[in-house]
Amino acid sequence: MSADLSLSVIVPARDAEVTLGGLMTALSPSLQGVQPNEVVVVDDGSADATAELARAHGSRVVTLPGLGPAAARNAGAQAASGNILVFIDADCVPEPGCLRALLAPFADPGVAGVRGGYASRQRALPARFTQLEMEEKQARLAASWQIAVMDTACAAYRRDRFLAYGGFDESLPATSVEDVELSFRMAAGGERMVYAKGALVRHQHPERLVTYLWRKLRFGYFRARLYQRHPGRVREDGYTPRLMPIQILLTAVLALATLGSPWSPLAQGTAAAAALAFLATALPLVRRAWGADRSLALAVPAFLLARSLAQGLGLAAGLAHQVVIGSRGG
Repeated sequence: MSADLSLSVIVPARDAEVTLGGLMTALSPSLQGVQPNEVVVVDDGSADATAELARAHGSRVVTLPGLGPAAARNAGAQAASGNILVFIDADCVPEPGCLRALLAPFADPGVAGVRGGYASRQRALPARFTQLEMEEKQARLAASWQIAVMDTACAAYRRDRFLAYGGFDESLPATSVEDVELSFRMAAGGERMVYAKGALVRHQHPERLVTYLWRKLRFGYFRARLYQRHPGRVREDGYTPRLMPIQILLTAVLALATLGSPWSPLAQGTAAAAALAFLATALPLVRRAWGADRSLALAVPAFLLARSLAQGLGLAAGLAHQVVIGSRGG
């Protein structure tokens, strides 16, 4: 690590006793190739031994009464002493060399933020599909000179730039879009953020379909709020797969046409056309999975359909909520 870079690792945690130990062990300098100046664990209202475990691993502990991940990360940033802030989620385990890869782009003084990516060793089908989604998105990031979407499962910021933008918006609730919202603001302010391909964390992806779909519905809901603030990003954010909006639209057409099919030949034809078009949009992801995981590849169209339905319902609910709030003048 460059002599002028000092590193603070910040871990927001709530009831993270089960996963935190693996993260702490993985932060060893012998595995990461760099020595953090400190590890700050923000215990956000845990009812388990999260704080005790963090202290046993030599971490500083900041205690909050359960204010949510945005507030926890902000509190960690305020307490940190390093000029580079690395955020890692408590359910993630950095792969060897993750921190070194995350810090390397800061050799360029014009870089304000760096994000890493996801790896997984899980075998449950929803988790394997989630990892496939991540790899599709990460391929887009890797092809870009600068990015506009930072994911704080594994991300680093220059402390002065992070604080200049006020950190994460604490009005956004847990598991929403606070990290993307900050990166959109920073990108709009002309800050350069990049993707570090070698900075990977193993993440615990959903292993149950219902959990996976609930997350997609929630993210769809909060994306509506995000896009209201940053309408210029609706068209392109450099991260979302280009076919995803088309798939959501085709799923809506398919669902509506299917409902009308018992009474209308036109609806039957529309449903068939929408289904064929949807299958065509699934082919690129099927091909991506085919070489390494054929059982997953065969399940891709069904996962994409379920994903699109959940995201579409979430977006519709979010947009409806924004309309109601707007009509009340709030």
